[in-house]
Amino acid sequence: MAEPLRSNSGAGDKGNKDRQRQLNTLIGLSERFGEYLSNAFAKNISEGA
Repeated sequence: MAEPLRSNSGAGDKGNKDRQRQLNTLIGLSERFGEYLSNAFAKNISEGA
């Protein structure tokens, strides 16, 4: 289970930075996946599939 966020400790700051980095990575991946799905859908529509 994940630890709750703590803003009052130095170790918590590192954990928050790691969580922020992971969140940004997930956001980037989800955006790329959305673009891929949009392109695949558009290709299928244009080909009449």
